[in-house]
Amino acid sequence: MQKLELPEPLRDPLERLESAGHETWLVGRCVRRLVAGNGTRDFECVSLAAPSDVLAALPRAVVTGVSGSRSTLPTAAGPLDIVAVGRTPIEEVLLHRDFTLHAMGYRPRSEALCDPHGGLHDLRDGRLVAPGVAKERLAEDPVRALRALRLVSHHGFEPDAELLAALPEQAAALRRIGGRRVRIEIEALLLGTHVEQALALLRSSGIESALAAGVRDDAARVVARLPPDLELRFAAWLRGARVRAALRDLRCPRDRSLRIERLLQLHPVDVGSASTREARARRLLRRDARQRERLLTLREAEVEVLDDAEARRSLERFARILRAMDRALHVAEQRARLCIGGREVMDALGCGPGATVGAALRFLSEQVGEDPTLNEPTTLRRLLEEWGRREDR
Repeated sequence: MQKLELPEPLRDPLERLESAGHETWLVGRCVRRLVAGNGTRDFECVSLAAPSDVLAALPRAVVTGVSGSRSTLPTAAGPLDIVAVGRTPIEEVLLHRDFTLHAMGYRPRSEALCDPHGGLHDLRDGRLVAPGVAKERLAEDPVRALRALRLVSHHGFEPDAELLAALPEQAAALRRIGGRRVRIEIEALLLGTHVEQALALLRSSGIESALAAGVRDDAARVVARLPPDLELRFAAWLRGARVRAALRDLRCPRDRSLRIERLLQLHPVDVGSASTREARARRLLRRDARQRERLLTLREAEVEVLDDAEARRSLERFARILRAMDRALHVAEQRARLCIGGREVMDALGCGPGATVGAALRFLSEQVGEDPTLNEPTTLRRLLEEWGRREDR
């Protein structure tokens, strides 16, 4: 095992614990990332010490765990979480980690890697395995089932057969737990690059129906075709489900919940008769551009998965209507801001009311839209004269 490169600010507190006679090991995610050659800003260690011994060696540490065994020390390299485990051997501590790739310990003083469950091998093979008995590890904390799927989503890890078989047993427990911890894992899962694989496992394990019954069969494929926009992917995932109830159970922040619900209330944007689509397009133009873009992006992903020619044509027709209305609105807004009006146009062109005045105003609006500095009377009259000469030809 080669020496792991630790940030310098981390060495002093770890050495102070060792010098006080307390064997200390880095564990968990930080070891996985350091072994893989990746940097990290979050560190966790276990020290074979009592909580009072940790505070004596590191007076700036703050107790953060309910039991008093966990404390956190701020460092220039990032926070260091310290778990005091007394005389518990490191091998016993690592047995109760979530996955083997987190069940590795690194002791900086001796540059020793403790890897009793083959985490290094599993990490290199891209396998997700629980140390010991998988169902026991998940039962210790059912949220680990979602953490497994988050790791699948972000890193493409492949869960082994025993872990896969243990996932369904946690569905009911996760429904009871609900709330913020579950939501954080779901949010992270939705933003991964391997989200389709992770959502497929969420469904096959029965966890999805426990958290959001009624999610559509194509959810995994649609979400995977969307940009990593959390609210957009949340909406795509929850199509067909009781959205408000699911978001409430996950303790989703109210403003985010409202935006997700509103997206799904307006989706899909392109269905119905021609008059219905036009009315919907007019309503959408009164909303912010970001919401319009999200609605179109969501429907485009859905249509791509449907692979239905008529649905694709319907969306294209709606997009054309929306673009035409948007251009017309833009021209109308520019016209309203022109420093000359219809009377000045008629005087400049020597014409009466009619289509020519409207065409001239549209022309001026387009010019001012491209360059607002043109919006002053002398310049606009000059542009009108040039336009009039071209029209006469």
